[in-house]
Amino acid sequence: MHIWDILGIAPTREPTAIRKAYARALKLKRPEDDAQAFQALRSAYEEALANALNHDLTGSAAQSERESEAFEPACPEPIRSAGAEIEELAMGFFHRVDGARWERLLARELEWSLDEKAVIGQRLLALVCENGYLPYEVWRSLDRVFSWSETGDRFNSEYSQGLVRRVNVNMLIAWMIDYTQFSPADGFDHDELLKCLYQALNAFFETRMDDMNRFLAKALALGPCEPNTLRLAAVMTLKSGQAARAAELADRYRAVSPDDRQAYMLKGRALERLNTEDALLVFSMHEHTDSLRAAGRCALLLGDMQRAKRCLSPLLERDSSDIVAQCGLAYASPHGFSRRRHILFRLLRRWREVVGEAVILLCALALALIFFFWIG
Repeated sequence: MHIWDILGIAPTREPTAIRKAYARALKLKRPEDDAQAFQALRSAYEEALANALNHDLTGSAAQSERESEAFEPACPEPIRSAGAEIEELAMGFFHRVDGARWERLLARELEWSLDEKAVIGQRLLALVCENGYLPYEVWRSLDRVFSWSETGDRFNSEYSQGLVRRVNVNMLIAWMIDYTQFSPADGFDHDELLKCLYQALNAFFETRMDDMNRFLAKALALGPCEPNTLRLAAVMTLKSGQAARAAELADRYRAVSPDDRQAYMLKGRALERLNTEDALLVFSMHEHTDSLRAAGRCALLLGDMQRAKRCLSPLLERDSSDIVAQCGLAYASPHGFSRRRHILFRLLRRWREVVGEAVILLCALALALIFFFWIG
């Protein structure tokens, strides 16, 4: 089928007419419904627009419709050069996530005319829609050049909602993935792993926990020791209330990334919901501000005021306006406003541990009987 038949217009050298025809056709041929038809439409649009641009650049006189159909001019140099680099980016995962390649391509932005930039933007959009797993820095560079986020209304009107949503979700989630931790020696399909992680994150944001757990299981099966997978799995399971599972995943994350402070924080936060004393031990392994705050909080909950002071005092030395440290130290002070109440709770907790739940219940029952006989 000829490109003009695909676009649904007569042959023309007007870029505006070509873009309008493409926008109309997009409403009928969406990539999520018919990928092949969308690809054919995109190719026809790029070829027609390239022909029109070449006609304008060379200053050729208008040709007849019959000549236009047969005419296949050379693609303008900026588009041809950018197209070659885009083909290199599409060669594989590590080509596509190489930030230096993207910088070299986008650095020539000032050499492109507006129409050339539109064609190159279309090709890049097709690439990222097919393989949308890119580092956050790359997404930022693309958005800086093509202003996809700043032209939201036009972007939404020219493309289907499914395509717009896919691009927006990928841009939002990209910052959570550290692409520097991937290696060609990993031995798994990186695109498939990222697909599972993106699906799990999307399900988590939409509170579809069964789907989240299913996609996480697939990701962990693909990359059982991959740091991004273990970290995100620990975060999502912890926030969804699966503390024991989160602690297990945090341990696995610490094993592969022993120098990552976040691994210890995840382990400690999971243990806070299971055993405060164990959480305090984990938080105490680091002198970072977040670790000291968490350790101080655990010490206060356990009633260990001296240890709470040791954890929180360095925070005030670093920042005298730290309100968390100020409140914690005030609580831990012998003259604190809640000191007496805290001592009482601590005594009650110790008494419950010594005599047991059964004795407490019997004592309560005896007191109730005495009370009823007394009022009777």
